Amino acid sequence: MQLRLLVALDGSPLSEEILPRVRPLLEAPALAAGEGRAAPELVIVRVVPSGGTSVEESDALDAGQAYIEAIRERLRSWTDPHGWSVQVREERGDPSERILACADELEPALVAMASHGRSGVTRWVRGSVAERVLRGCRAPLLLATPAAEDEPAHPLRKLLVPLDGSELAARVLPLVTAWARLHQGEVTLLRVEPFLPTAVPSPALQPGTWDPERLKASLEPARRALEEAGVPARVQVEIGVPAGEILGAAHGMDAVVMATHGRSGLSRWWFGSVAEQVLRHVDRPLLVLRPAESASPGERVWGQLAGKG
Repeated sequence: MQLRLLVALDGSPLSEEILPRVRPLLEAPALAAGEGRAAPELVIVRVVPSGGTSVEESDALDAGQAYIEAIRERLRSWTDPHGWSVQVREERGDPSERILACADELEPALVAMASHGRSGVTRWVRGSVAERVLRGCRAPLLLATPAAEDEPAHPLRKLLVPLDGSELAARVLPLVTAWARLHQGEVTLLRVEPFLPTAVPSPALQPGTWDPERLKASLEPARRALEEAGVPARVQVEIGVPAGEILGAAHGMDAVVMATHGRSGLSRWWFGSVAEQVLRHVDRPLLVLRPAESASPGERVWGQLAGKG
């Protein structure tokens, strides 16, 4: 199993605030280099957007090598004791396209980047870049909001995991299991009964169909599986607009972990839309998985770490 993490930066201090979120993974004993395992690899990619003036692009490229070497030196105290190698690369072009191209080429277990804000004419507008990466990234994706960080980053232990009862949503559970075990974390499984004021009958309009105990029971298999894997877990159910209920339930959590893309049934969520709405407004890290018909290499890595093959 080749473990590789891909971290995308734009050269700004705000983008570098993703690095402390990655540090606990670099220091996790279960991910360190060991006998019979290939050395894990951290890849830092800096994307210089095209489209500025010739002077701006030239200045950005000239500063790139020094910046990359400074980042490599900063990370050595994190990576060297645990056997990680650090690779750096500079890309030029559309940030989201280059990040996705690097992810397709390297097949990392995780892509990590800051998600909001803007810093400088030649830097990314990260909200829009993050949304485009979210829509196209096959690897698990960790997005953090620098503007919300008012204290030093700490391991993401309290995880909120929205589910809708579909197989697509449940594909995130091996990632949740592995992440929680690495961070000695705990999980809250959330199911939201959507309130849809349309011609389709809604539980809010027909109170007799709103059955919290049924929804709690639907989460029990996942809760038991997490408990059996050594991860403390509880269940929570709500009724309302899925993105809004997820954002409300995220208070007091360290991160939200969810699947994105796809639709399954009239009473289920539009996961792509919900994930994007959560990304735009969440004030804590968001870890997302976009399940495909066959598991991506990154999804398989987390499955192996969770003991699922």
